[in-house]
Amino acid sequence: MEEPAAGPHAVVRIQGRRRYLSPGETLSIGRGSDQEWKIGQKPLDEQISRSALHLECRSDGVLITNCSLRNEVRVEPELGTPFVLWPQGLVGSQPYAVLRLVLHGNLGLYQVHLDTSLLVSSPQPKVQTRGPHLAPESGEPRTTGADRLEWISDKQRELMFALSLPERLGWRGKRFVPNYGQMSLVLLERGRDVKKNTIRNALLALRKRLAADEGVWNVYPLLFDEALSAKEFLTALEDWAWRSGNVTEHELEVFDARGDRQTGS
Repeated sequence: MEEPAAGPHAVVRIQGRRRYLSPGETLSIGRGSDQEWKIGQKPLDEQISRSALHLECRSDGVLITNCSLRNEVRVEPELGTPFVLWPQGLVGSQPYAVLRLVLHGNLGLYQVHLDTSLLVSSPQPKVQTRGPHLAPESGEPRTTGADRLEWISDKQRELMFALSLPERLGWRGKRFVPNYGQMSLVLLERGRDVKKNTIRNALLALRKRLAADEGVWNVYPLLFDEALSAKEFLTALEDWAWRSGNVTEHELEVFDARGDRQTGS
């Protein structure tokens, strides 16, 4: 068995194997012959991507990339709310010290356990159980995938509020990711008359820039052979906006209250 690293390191475990990653080291996991850790080979499980996961150890956490073009990865923090890492998506391990990455195959589940508690010497920030990833209390930059983007305009952010409000706070008694027409109605209730085609075009431009400039691949089909549905991309955009902190619960509550003022309640 591999000896643990002397300095700060993360511990990765899967199916009886263990690997210690120091800052700067990486680990690739998948069904392909070029992967360092092979899963889904014997017996053959074609549901597992040839290149499924890529882990990059950094001084402040581990960068997790879902390399698959189609398969989701479920991220289950030891303390916190599980969430989905979409195809071609990436996220940092912070603020969670211990988490599990779950891949669904035809023959069962493949679980990768990740422990970063020995990686950072400073205390971990308190974990919130819903909402975006938080920055370390030290003020150092967060691992890639959890940044609030200041270039997003107020109008674009308002569209993201209309996208996230039904899913996060509920709308008309239900929780769901809305389509463009429903987003238009959400905005109309809050004093903004924006047609669904305008919303579609504005979010398309936003998705393109996120994919090209920020590496948020799963919101726009740069790396997909076949176009995904609008609902799949809207769901991916909403999930990214919430988990990255580009939409917060407080902002949604302020946005939602505009509807109360419009109805006079």
